[in-house]
Amino acid sequence: AGGNVLPVSGSYDVYEAFGEMFIPLAEGRPLFEDLNVELGYRLSDYSISGQSATWKAGINWSPVESLRLRAMLQQANRAPNISELFSPITTGLSNATFDPCSAGNPNPIDANLRALCEATGVPPALVGVVGDIVSGQVNQFGGTQPNALPGPETAETLTLGLVWSPSLNLPRVTDPLISIDYYDIQIDDFIGTFSGQEAMDACYVLADPAGCAGIVRINGSLATSGAGLPGYNTNLTFRRAEGIEISANTGYDLGSWGNLDVNLNANYYLTNELQSAPFSAVVDCNGYYGTTCDPVPQLRIVQRTTWRFDDVELSYLWRHLSGMDAQTGEATNLFPAFRSIEAYDYFDLAGSYRLNDNVRFNATVTNIFDEDPPVIGNSTGTTSFNSGNTFPSLYDVLGRVYTVGVTVNF
Repeated sequence: AGGNVLPVSGSYDVYEAFGEMFIPLAEGRPLFEDLNVELGYRLSDYSISGQSATWKAGINWSPVESLRLRAMLQQANRAPNISELFSPITTGLSNATFDPCSAGNPNPIDANLRALCEATGVPPALVGVVGDIVSGQVNQFGGTQPNALPGPETAETLTLGLVWSPSLNLPRVTDPLISIDYYDIQIDDFIGTFSGQEAMDACYVLADPAGCAGIVRINGSLATSGAGLPGYNTNLTFRRAEGIEISANTGYDLGSWGNLDVNLNANYYLTNELQSAPFSAVVDCNGYYGTTCDPVPQLRIVQRTTWRFDDVELSYLWRHLSGMDAQTGEATNLFPAFRSIEAYDYFDLAGSYRLNDNVRFNATVTNIFDEDPPVIGNSTGTTSFNSGNTFPSLYDVLGRVYTVGVTVNF
């Protein structure tokens, strides 16, 4: 049966030793208002996964009081958890575009692909004739193979940044606080599973023998109960995220009219990619969505302005999501309107009034311009993010929403 849930049971022991050091090097000197080094090390010994080391080395330098430069290099390590080590093997569903051996393949089936189809259980007379997968989903075997347990994953992280707090000496203006950080994070041997599309591509595009060996067909079909693709917990090659984060805060004293506070946070991805196996291609997910790429905009901005006057507080919030495109290689199989999503800007309003120390009234209006969510079809992307023909974890699906409430403290 598909989608059945079985109990997970297992255990392991871990022993750890760790230490940290914070070493001041200079203070109160020309061009060295403050200089310090931060070090850390952790050694972990897991009864199943073995030993793993985690460490960090960083430096903080303030040439003047208003400016701080920072850098940190870290190695993180994560051992597989109980679920990743001891999940029983069950049959579920994963996302894919089409079965290359079926009547749904829009491309010609050459001799090499025909040979792979026949080797994985498609009768010669049914190659290019057998029924395709249904609703963009395919059966997949998930869980953990006891003789092929996943090992630890390791991340290398580099962060470079600055924090600037200039003394402007402007009347009524709060000195701004600005931080800019660059990060580069790569996780090697990250624990995960092949998507249905990746499992099919491993065999029918890349001709990997191990990938073909895990495919089970019944009368040539992948849609029949009992058939499916391998999707076991394992160590995949790598994931990488590289980008820039910006944060800024300031304010203005309005005198008898209260205070105005302004803050902004933004993240811009320079790189967002993954590779599941050494023989598979590196997948660029930066601003893309699909069966392998979860929908993550390349640029996200959140900006809030708040006015405080006595017991009254009013604010507006701007949320920006940059546009995205369907994953390369999958767009041609989608309806043209589902191949891209334009940039979205949401504006929210919020207000509150404190009656006394115990009672506070509040109200909000989100998505005040009643922006409709993008419509992408029910087979676009993955079912873990696609619900109701859109991506509800990213976009407002209910339009304009009003809330009112009261908070009472005793």
